[in-house]
Amino acid sequence: RIEKKLNSNNGVKWEVINIGVGDFGTAQEWLALTKIGFGYSPDIVLHQIFPLNDICNNSIGLYGLCKSPNDRYRPYFIEAGKGLRLVSAQPIRSFLRRNFVSYRIIERAMLEFIKRIGNSKLSEEQIRSIRLRRMGFPPLDPLLYTYVNDSQQISQVADGWKVTEKIIEDISGQCRRRGALYIIVVVPFEACVGKRWSVFSSTCPKPEMIQDYPEARLKSLCRARGIHLLMLKDIFDLHEELVYPWRDGHFNVNAHRLTAEAIYQKLTEEELIH
Repeated sequence: RIEKKLNSNNGVKWEVINIGVGDFGTAQEWLALTKIGFGYSPDIVLHQIFPLNDICNNSIGLYGLCKSPNDRYRPYFIEAGKGLRLVSAQPIRSFLRRNFVSYRIIERAMLEFIKRIGNSKLSEEQIRSIRLRRMGFPPLDPLLYTYVNDSQQISQVADGWKVTEKIIEDISGQCRRRGALYIIVVVPFEACVGKRWSVFSSTCPKPEMIQDYPEARLKSLCRARGIHLLMLKDIFDLHEELVYPWRDGHFNVNAHRLTAEAIYQKLTEEELIH
């Protein structure tokens, strides 16, 4: 949709390349961009941030606790001095997965076997909740601590935020050095759009969540670092009846259309394209 709009109003030929993958954390997005994306010599880099599981996926302290079976495979960044160091929660297994197809086949078969012989009376979400309680986590889901003020955040989410911000800063610097325009597109959690927040938040345990905390924090970072930012929540709030229902937490057709239009409008109004 973006490519068609870019190619409709000027003589410049644009090509849009999507290297996004579902359930990638920001560390994986950094790897995809640096190892694959920059190979295309992009003029513009659009970076989607979903400040719910993205922050959770960036904290090694929340390994295996973010509702995603991909946690066992994903890489993590940890703070190292003033920078970041890439690590794995399972370094030996990660090495075997990268280098031996046979190991991946055996591991997958074992995981399926364990799932079949496990306690079928409990869902995966119930098992996850039990694990969180046994590990001493507070009642509010770690995913939702993304919306809690700094002073009340659990340390794992606070670390996830710091790592996320440092990755964004690094991507911004790499884009700048390559002459590529870097734009962050923030996708709202569906419960934050329109009038849904008050109903949703009233069902959640303490501490109190702040509806626009992630957007405000990302806006502050982007302002300080001179990064272009597009908040989709502003657009979705105006078109709530079109963007819902979402499909399993993902955009419907109208939401995709509105997003493409918003990105194109951002590029043209701020004269970021010519």
